[in-house]
Amino acid sequence: VGPGDALELGSSTVKVRCVITTECDNGVEELVELEGGVLVTPWHPIRKKGSLKWEFPANLGTVKLYSCKMVYNFVLDSDCAVPLGPYEAITLGHGISADPV
Repeated sequence: VGPGDALELGSSTVKVRCVITTECDNGVEELVELEGGVLVTPWHPIRKKGSLKWEFPANLGTVKLYSCKMVYNFVLDSDCAVPLGPYEAITLGHGISADPV
């Protein structure tokens, strides 16, 4: 996925404006494995598809160290979340102000 790519979000599509990569220290990162084998950082808000409630992965599963070279974040042109298996992950620059995420 890169700048200019389109992502399907339900019945609509959004364009990726920017992809931010963060190198993991020593090739290891604290992650949480969620339903469907999805791996996410513990404090990056996610929600089940169709839900309005954002949650921290650390509250939904066990935080463990995983071999990991990079962590990816996205900025979209018109939405606040990217699909991630049965979940959506909040994006940088999401613009949400009515929720403490």
